[in-house]
Amino acid sequence: MDCAAGQRNSGEAAATVMDLVTFKKKGAHGERGLVVNSPEQNTPEDDKLAVLCVDGAIVYENASDLDVVDRSDTRPGDIVFSASDPGGQIGVVTKTTTSLDLVQLLAGGEPAVAARGVSPSERRRVRELSIGDYVVSGPWLGRVIVVSVDVDVLFDDGTICRIADAEGKLENVDRSYVRAVMNSFFYPGQRVKYTRFEGTVAKVEMGFVLVYWVASAELGTEADLVKASAPPAWQGNPSDLTLFASCGACSWGVGDRCFFRNPCKEESPPPPLDEPDQKQPMKTKLGRRARRRNHQRKLVEIKKPMSVADIRTTADVLWQNGTRQCGVPSASLLLFEVLNDNEFFPGQRVISRASVDVSDGVESSATSAEGDDAGDNAAGPAAL
Repeated sequence: MDCAAGQRNSGEAAATVMDLVTFKKKGAHGERGLVVNSPEQNTPEDDKLAVLCVDGAIVYENASDLDVVDRSDTRPGDIVFSASDPGGQIGVVTKTTTSLDLVQLLAGGEPAVAARGVSPSERRRVRELSIGDYVVSGPWLGRVIVVSVDVDVLFDDGTICRIADAEGKLENVDRSYVRAVMNSFFYPGQRVKYTRFEGTVAKVEMGFVLVYWVASAELGTEADLVKASAPPAWQGNPSDLTLFASCGACSWGVGDRCFFRNPCKEESPPPPLDEPDQKQPMKTKLGRRARRRNHQRKLVEIKKPMSVADIRTTADVLWQNGTRQCGVPSASLLLFEVLNDNEFFPGQRVISRASVDVSDGVESSATSAEGDDAGDNAAGPAAL
């Protein structure tokens, strides 16, 4: 196929954002990481890539020192070509399958294997809902536009305080990087600071959610009916909402923190947090101090999340010659940048431009052409 028919990356394309990479040079933060947008305005060197490691650290590496081993953001509907055959045919991704390896970070950041080959459907984020997620409430479908987070903090003096709508009020002492699209900025076990007091996050819960309702099973999608009959946008009890579909940008990556949806899958309960003194923690309102004399402290159990350490993504691809290839490693596929009117895929409806009498048919295989055999796309590849 003539490469002039569209734009494609080079078969030697360097790592890009959301690629899982391995380090050619051994470092202090594990063997692999996720390429992310740099959290700093000025990176150490402009030509270096920011890589998120399993312990939350960001390291900067030359692209030549990284090998791409997975592309977890590969999605159904993507137009791709083989990295080993840049001038060959293109195809459309019809299905993706992802499995993950999870670790528990011990003291000092050392990872301990928690589970291997876990399906994304078996896990949940620390903050279960994220901006852009679709949720269901009764017959109503809506999209999340705001999520507030309430955080319980066990301060070093033994006081436990709940800080409502905590983002912007707590400072991350650990300085670990968090991809906000996948998690809140806080997670159990994290060290934080409020004004001059330091403590450990004991629990993270959603406070309220704002939902933009878009459709009803009974009323459809007609805007005026939806607006007149929809539930309140402000939802004070997020547990009443059921996650229908995650935001398209929410693909799991190394360093993302999570829990099992079914707690029975956890191999062992988390260890209690051993505090230095022997006073009973007392839950107080924010900003108030509490007396704890003559109270015997109990060990406080904090359920810490697991971290994603490795990702394996495969894709089923329908190629233009009609063959369907299953289980293709995502790292062996590259994105075809621009699809024009001269590219077709099996199953698309087409019409002939040359014929006065309009006739249509279904492609069983596709060949790009510049002459009278060219036709219009009647349905996008994503619909296949």
